[in-house]
Amino acid sequence: MKPTKRKAFNFLRSYFDVLNKIDKDEDKLYFLLSIINKQFLDEDPKDLDFLVDLCYLSQKHAIESSVKGWKRANNTDLTGNPLTDPTTNPPTNPTTTPKEEEEEEEEKEKGEGEGKRKKNVFNFRKSLIGLGANEKLAAEWLNVRKNKKATNSETALNNFKNQVKKSKYNINEILEVCVVKSWGSFKSSWDLDGSIDVEAIENPSNEELITFNSNVNPTVFKLPRSQFLKLQEDNKSGGYKYKILA
Repeated sequence: MKPTKRKAFNFLRSYFDVLNKIDKDEDKLYFLLSIINKQFLDEDPKDLDFLVDLCYLSQKHAIESSVKGWKRANNTDLTGNPLTDPTTNPPTNPTTTPKEEEEEEEEKEKGEGEGKRKKNVFNFRKSLIGLGANEKLAAEWLNVRKNKKATNSETALNNFKNQVKKSKYNINEILEVCVVKSWGSFKSSWDLDGSIDVEAIENPSNEELITFNSNVNPTVFKLPRSQFLKLQEDNKSGGYKYKILA
């Protein structure tokens, strides 16, 4: 049995993440052994393959900080010999335990992970374009919303998306009217017939036109049969009822 006074160490999430990027089981084993031997024996890995060496180097700071923390807390090396070299035994808080040292390192890693997550900030413009909006129209509508002092939040976008789904017009037709009329928002019940060339965009296949209105909007609309049936299907769970007019 190899001599060591250390009884445990924290296996950080970053070790696990790096391990899962290694394809070969043999390389995974060498990576794990490198960590274990350093943590318990303070042995630096030797003759590692290029990939394994890179993986170890990516975690070297955390591994060595853990080892140094244990040494400082116990005032010995990993085999129990007293530390006399000031470079390996810098002043530290004598009340700090090995567990506390490792928990500090784990908290540091957690903080770094939270910092990365904060970078994934919601972007209203990109999300709008992701829904199919034309980039130019999206930029122009954002200017309208800015002048209206509207908040470009995720909730606001989701509300707009839901209204677009309920509408008989596509997102770019709606955005164009919003820009022209300086609307900072949109509701599916609003009548856009006077703002859009309905005949030019609605019935390219010359389908039978269905004339109808709804229980939430008395305005009379016309849609090709296929689009009308889709509108019914999309909104059947939202309390909308459509009445076909003669």
